[in-house]
Order: sequence, then C-alpha cells, then structure tokens
Amino acid sequence: MVGVGVSASILDFAARRMGKPESARTGMGGQVAGDPYELIHSLVLGHGRRVASMAFELAGASGLDRRRCALLAEAAYLHDLGKLDLPASILFKVGALTSAERLALQIHPASGYRFVNRFAARMRIDCSVIASVCLHHHEQWDGSGYPLGLAGSSIPREAQIVALADVFDALVSGRSYKPAWPRPEALLAIGDDAGKRFNPELVAPFLELAADPLFGCALEPIGGCTLDFALDAVASRAFVSSLLLSRH
Repeated sequence: MVGVGVSASILDFAARRMGKPESARTGMGGQVAGDPYELIHSLVLGHGRRVASMAFELAGASGLDRRRCALLAEAAYLHDLGKLDLPASILFKVGALTSAERLALQIHPASGYRFVNRFAARMRIDCSVIASVCLHHHEQWDGSGYPLGLAGSSIPREAQIVALADVFDALVSGRSYKPAWPRPEALLAIGDDAGKRFNPELVAPFLELAADPLFGCALEPIGGCTLDFALDAVASRAFVSSLLLSRH
C-alpha cells in the first residue's frame, strides 16, 4: 500500500521516539533536547508547509498527475525530517557554521531517509517517495550536491522539484544566520542556477509560477479538501497529542 496521507503518523512517530529516554533511542532525536512537538513545529511545519505548497504547484505545471502531485507535496512537507536528529547548537546557531558543523548538517538527508524507512517497515506501507525526497533534496543538477553527488536525470524527479522550492523558500525567509532576501533577488538567483544547481526544464515554469506573489501561500483541492487544510491539522499540537493518547 502506498503511504498517502501519512504525514501526521510520521510526525507522531518522530515525536514519540524523541521523547524516549536517551538509552532507548536509536537515532532520531538522540542529541536534541526540549519539547519534541515544539522542535517539530519550528523545523518542519512552517518551512515544510511552504515548500509543499510550491512543490505541489510546480509538479502540476511540469506534467505530474494529480495523485503524484499530492504524494510529492507530502514528501516535500517532510523533506527536512532528518534535521530532528541534529543538536540545537547547529540548528539554531547565529552566525556561520564551522566546517565540522557543516559536515554534521549534511547528514540530515540520510537521517531522514533511514527514519522514514523505519516507519514504513513498521507500518507496512510504501513511503518510498517521501524517503527518496528526504535523501536527495540537496543533490544538484551538475553533480556538486550531497549526499551521493548525483547529477542530471539520475536525481529523482520529485527531489529535483523539492530542491527548487526548498532553496527559494530558504532565500526569501529570514534565518538565524541571515536576513530574508528580496523576492526579485531570489528569483534572479534561481534563474542563474538553471543547469547548475537545478534542472533547467523546471526553472522556467518555476519562475513563471513564482511571479505570482501568492505562489506558495495556498494549495488546490486534493481529494475533496485542501492539502493546506490537512497540513494545518498536522501542525496542531492538539491533533498530534490526540494520536499519542489513542495509542496508550
């Protein structure tokens, strides 16, 4: 069975693993202190929700069918899940990372990939697209990305799409280490990286979509409701908490 609509369950699984005593953890959250729900909200839900929205629209514009667009949006939503395995000293550092910290950060795609695969094996569902996007969203078209240095069409199509949305949102969003870029400058940077960082066949439709200032703010209806609504539900602490209570 293909795992569509599993975001809430994956995030719940992550929160429960992060909340276990240190001796019981096997990877996810092993170095992170604090409330797992707050950390998930900070790292995944805001940025992930915007990237999901943009990836969904770009996927449709590039010819993917509606079901594949929906699955891609869910994968995009969770693309940074592996960052939950990093220490807060790296995640929220003000200023430039050291070489060692950058290397540690580059582990997060593999961490997310392994975590999603553990979840899929336990639940006996197919989360291969989500796992693939977690692993490959930092690959670059010219082969200079990580973790595997894939190039061109060897990078999964879904990861190519998420990479574009991910970088654009990172540029136009303020971070602890940088101010937000003006939108026109971010669009120029995306265009300049066509054929280098990004698939040039995706850059053109992305720039056309991103010319709309509302791009990334809303999602079209999927299966009778909006994914935007579904992501709002996942983002609710009360909703995730109710899942936890239902399992005790």
